[in-house]
Amino acid sequence: LGIVSMKVSLDSMKKEVEAFGIKISMVGVVVLILMLFIVYGLSHKFVTLPLNKLREGLSDIANGEGDLARRLPVPCKDEVGESAEVFNKMMEKFGQLVSQVKDASVKVSSEVDSLGKNADNVLVSSQTQNERAEEVEQSMKLLLHSVTEIAANAENVNEISQQSLQRSKEGNDNLMQLQKEMAVVEKAVNEMANSV
Repeated sequence: LGIVSMKVSLDSMKKEVEAFGIKISMVGVVVLILMLFIVYGLSHKFVTLPLNKLREGLSDIANGEGDLARRLPVPCKDEVGESAEVFNKMMEKFGQLVSQVKDASVKVSSEVDSLGKNADNVLVSSQTQNERAEEVEQSMKLLLHSVTEIAANAENVNEISQQSLQRSKEGNDNLMQLQKEMAVVEKAVNEMANSV
């Protein structure tokens, strides 16, 4: 019987396997790098950019420079999209609140003006009443010689008029103080409305 002898060189086979392994590794590295770029691009577009816009909007509001008409796009229905949607609702509520504050400020200003005019009318009326009371007192003093009973009544009228004048002046002072305080409130509300 015969023996067949076969001699295979493993060195050349080993080199070919190593070369093929290197080629596969290089293709794997290239595919991995491509995948990293794709993942980075997608995460940048769908996560980083929307979060940066949300952060900028919140930062503008925190610094008092926010545009209450600003709305963020809602790119999708994930957490970032839901955050943008909540931000948009919050901006709408802020806009409504500022509008209500402005309306209230205008109404308060109108009421303060009306109170000021009424206070002026009360003061003029009180001064006129006081002047008339003084005239009555003078007339009564002239008649004092002839009618003492009328003079006593005149004193009572003068006393009541003085009390009325005092009360009117106190009321006017209170109204003037209220008008000053309302002006301060109006100024503060306007500054708040203008800063927002």
